[in-house]
Amino acid sequence: MLKKLFLVCLTIGCMWSMKSTVFAVAPSARPTYDVTVDLPTSVQAGETVAATVTVHNTSGVTVTDVRIAGMLPARTQHVSGGTVDSTIYAGYKYVRFDAPAQLTAGQTVQFTHTFTIPADGAEKSKYVYEDVFIEGAVIGDPLVYNEFKEIYKTMQIPSTAPPTPAFDPEKLLVVVVAPNPVTSGGSYTIAVEATNLAATSTPTFTFSFPIPSGTTYVSGGTLQNYQFSSEYPLAPHARFTTGSIAAGASVMLEYTVQVPDNPTIGTVYPIPYTVFDYLTNGELDGQLRGSSASMIVEQSATLVASFSYSGTNWSTPRDGFAFDNYGNSGRNWQNDLTAADIFQMFGPRVCQSGTTAATCKLTAPAEQWRMAQIKGADGGHCEGMAVASIRLFSQLPFNGMTLPSDYQSGASSTADLSRNEAVENLAMYYFALQGTDEVYYSYADNRLAPSAIVNKLITDFNSASPVGYTVGI
Repeated sequence: MLKKLFLVCLTIGCMWSMKSTVFAVAPSARPTYDVTVDLPTSVQAGETVAATVTVHNTSGVTVTDVRIAGMLPARTQHVSGGTVDSTIYAGYKYVRFDAPAQLTAGQTVQFTHTFTIPADGAEKSKYVYEDVFIEGAVIGDPLVYNEFKEIYKTMQIPSTAPPTPAFDPEKLLVVVVAPNPVTSGGSYTIAVEATNLAATSTPTFTFSFPIPSGTTYVSGGTLQNYQFSSEYPLAPHARFTTGSIAAGASVMLEYTVQVPDNPTIGTVYPIPYTVFDYLTNGELDGQLRGSSASMIVEQSATLVASFSYSGTNWSTPRDGFAFDNYGNSGRNWQNDLTAADIFQMFGPRVCQSGTTAATCKLTAPAEQWRMAQIKGADGGHCEGMAVASIRLFSQLPFNGMTLPSDYQSGASSTADLSRNEAVENLAMYYFALQGTDEVYYSYADNRLAPSAIVNKLITDFNSASPVGYTVGI
């Protein structure tokens, strides 16, 4: 989820970022807590659920002006216990409890509130109790301490029907690669790779790829007029029928088209979508996938600069990630950024105990900053993926790993990598660095005109030690 967002413009373009937290000098003792939430893991549509929140003051200090609130799970309705408060974090509802005026060292308090699951909740729907907010002060300390204690407990409406091994079309990754640029009268091959990301084999598919309007079909597959639905016109497509694709396997499909003679410079020949048909329980099913690409007519040009490493030029199909940008839903994201990562960024000043990356226990502000960065990436990890791909291409180490094969056995390039835990940690680390003062003030001190940016890229790409950049648009 994206909670605190502001726009930061770097030397080369703009990107979304999280503002970095300023870490104050810690007092000799600060409040710490153990927090638990008891609630069922299985719920029913329309059910009223009770959540019991237990907070234990584990520090050696008395906390005053105490405020405690539990996040109301999304799509549920508060029934009783506490008061709904929408001011704790903009856009999110919390249930604020009637906490005692102070919480003495070692004291434990407990609160219960209830909420209802939507009456129209579908089978397998999930509801997440994400965190508990705690705020308080310490006598003699001018600071007010607050933190979001992560809970992340999931309730789910169980399925009443026996499980059926159905194909999930979202598990089919389709990547279309079109040659660029193209020139007058040339024949060009469009490559399509379909990868089965599921744990089981797929059905038999019939793939349909539109012939770019204005070009002529040459070869590959079978040329047929095809219409996916009434929303799309009947048009020529290159069609391929494949067998079942095994779990983790890929198929490569190619077809060739010819660009007409003397097209206008700048003409775009789009491949706007991909369609794959298959049978489900004997019935024809079809999926439209926005895996698009295009070919653009350009004049012949001279290459003036290309980012390179060890004499090899950067290539997007090889050195970019093959998977799509991603957020936090539907996966375990809590460890994308670890306490050791925060220690590596800021050093021991972020530790309330421990003096190494392995032993550091983060202060409350540092832990809050860590979680804010992770939740801020719910809209996508774009900058982190861009920086990660540059570092992999340039063989720059991260946590003892340098090459794609260090992150995934058998991977010879970045494009071979799946979105595993190590890759997600790499992308999240460099996404989070956007939220540091060094990045912000680098932008403020180094604004350049577009022409100056191009000249700087040419100079730095052609230097003895080429410098890589990421561009936010």
